[in-house]
Amino acid sequence: MNMIEFTQKKGNGFLSKFKIFKMRFFKENKQEKYDKERFYGAYIHDLRRYYEISQKDLAKMLHVSAPALSKMESGQQNMDYGTFRQCINYFNKVDPDYNFNEKISKLAEAEQLLEFCVQEFINLSYFDKTDRIKKYLDNQDNKNSIAYFHYKMIESFYEMFNGKGTMEQIRVILEINYFFESRLFSSSL
Repeated sequence: MNMIEFTQKKGNGFLSKFKIFKMRFFKENKQEKYDKERFYGAYIHDLRRYYEISQKDLAKMLHVSAPALSKMESGQQNMDYGTFRQCINYFNKVDPDYNFNEKISKLAEAEQLLEFCVQEFINLSYFDKTDRIKKYLDNQDNKNSIAYFHYKMIESFYEMFNGKGTMEQIRVILEINYFFESRLFSSSL
C-alpha cells in the first residue's frame, strides 16, 4: 500500500491515534520524565547491534549473564541507570566520536518535529518541507540522545516522504513499547 492509499484508508484513524500517542511520562515536581528503564535497555540493544558487539561480550563487561542482558534489552527486566552508564562509557571507548546527550530538552524538540511529520503525512503536504526534517536528522546530537526513538520515527517518516521507507519501519519502532499506548497505535498500521 503506498502512502496515498494508506492515508486515504487509515489517515483519520492514524491521526486520532497519534493524538493519544505520547511517551510514558510521570509527574514528579511538575517535571515530565520518560520511561527511563525501557529506554535504557532498548537503546543499548540498538547501540550494541550498531557497533556489532555480541550480547555475550557486553554482558561480560557488565558482569551480568547474557540472559540477564537479553531481558534488559527486550524490556522483560528493567535496566538501571548505573548499568546504562556503564554501557555508554563502554561505547565511548569503542568509538571516541560517540557522545550520548542526556538533555531532556531533546525530547520536547523531537516530539514537536514528530508531530509535524505526522501532520504533514496526513495532509499530504510534506513534499516541500523535508529540508527541516533533514536538518534535524543531520545533527548527530539528536540521534545520540534520550530522544533516540523519536529520532528513529522522524527518520522513518523522512524516508517515506522521499519514497524510500514504509509504515513497517514505524510499526517496528512502536513495538519496542517505549511509547505510551504503542500497541494501540501500531495496531492501526
